[in-house]
Amino acid sequence: MKVIRDGTLIDGTGSPPLKDAVVVIEGAKIVQVGGSDKVRVPAGVEVIPANGQSIMPGLIDCHTHISDVSTASAATGWGVLELSHSDRAIMAVVAARKLLEAGITTIRDLGDAGLGSPTHITVAVRDGIRRGDIIGPRIFSSNSGITITGGHADMLKSVRALASMGQGLGYGMVDGVTECIKLVREQVRVGADQIKIWATGGVMEVSDRTGTQELSDEEITAIVKEAKRLGIFVAAHAVGPPETISFCSEAGVRSIEHGVFSDQKSIDMMKKKGTFLVPTLFAYQLLTKDEFPAVTREIANRAVKAHENTLRMAKDARVKIAMGTDSGDPFGNVHGKSQALELELMTKRGLTEMESLIASTRNGAECIGVGDKVGTVEAGKFADLLIVDGDPLHDIRMLQDLSRIKMVMKEGVPLVTRFQEPIVQSCI
Repeated sequence: MKVIRDGTLIDGTGSPPLKDAVVVIEGAKIVQVGGSDKVRVPAGVEVIPANGQSIMPGLIDCHTHISDVSTASAATGWGVLELSHSDRAIMAVVAARKLLEAGITTIRDLGDAGLGSPTHITVAVRDGIRRGDIIGPRIFSSNSGITITGGHADMLKSVRALASMGQGLGYGMVDGVTECIKLVREQVRVGADQIKIWATGGVMEVSDRTGTQELSDEEITAIVKEAKRLGIFVAAHAVGPPETISFCSEAGVRSIEHGVFSDQKSIDMMKKKGTFLVPTLFAYQLLTKDEFPAVTREIANRAVKAHENTLRMAKDARVKIAMGTDSGDPFGNVHGKSQALELELMTKRGLTEMESLIASTRNGAECIGVGDKVGTVEAGKFADLLIVDGDPLHDIRMLQDLSRIKMVMKEGVPLVTRFQEPIVQSCI
């Protein structure tokens, strides 16, 4: 049994911080939480003193791509691929470790647009972590995503380069309802936890296709229906138009990824259907950098402004917002760094620090479908916990400094420690 005490608890539920908190852990789970005046520390347990620092849930990123590590240039968009699938598998293991070291204890990996899934890298890394062979966050994998022929995930020059090199395409291209149903079944067969679809185009097209629907209404409906029958969720890449975002919500997708060009009607539909918004603000901010062509920057700047409006509308409508970064894209969206930068952007564009933390803890867990297991510091849940030096409710940017993340615990085991003194001491 372990006990964390003498810290200020931010429990992820939205409740006010609790000073002089005590968290009692038995095995992988939390068994008691409360103030020191209410929770008695049992004799003979191991104590982890927080020493006045903040105790909080492990962070959750609902939109990552750990096997995406390609290089980018303004000329080629997503760049030229130099790495084999074997290289990418190794780098995915490294990415998983970096995420954990940054306080990310759970991720949802939403496919890699052909950059590794033929060998099911994220599924293999997930299983390796579960077995304890490697260290990383808890992973929920979509394996590869589902796109149409010529769709957003098919427009990448690097993906076509893979095919020409004989490495195969990692995403699933579908045309028609029958192919959609078959591919959902295939993804589940190889180990996918959830399904990712590209319902619309994206900002990277830099053409009139930006923000257009790609999968048909019938195809989206078929995918969601089959996934539901198999007991899993669907996450929809949906930049715009808003009518497509509304349709995805109405059809029953679990989350809208990006949702850049939403309008009030689509936000209202998300609220009505209980659909989560995973905005990934940082990913679009990166596309405004000077290294990109003027037309790319113009579209990206327009997207950033629309995105801020979407976030504020979603907040006002009380749509559940979950944190996601799109980390792994090749434009500087770095695993283990982008998560804290995303939280900063969320606070700059309309959320409070508490709301941003809830998006990356409780809401993230609920979005993935594991709200009964992780996301908050409550009895009965897994002991995924952080001790951080400072108060993220005062300045959320502190989470960008890894030296201030003093401990990362996953399922009751401190996997990352940065204390100068031993973190565990015997309690007599």
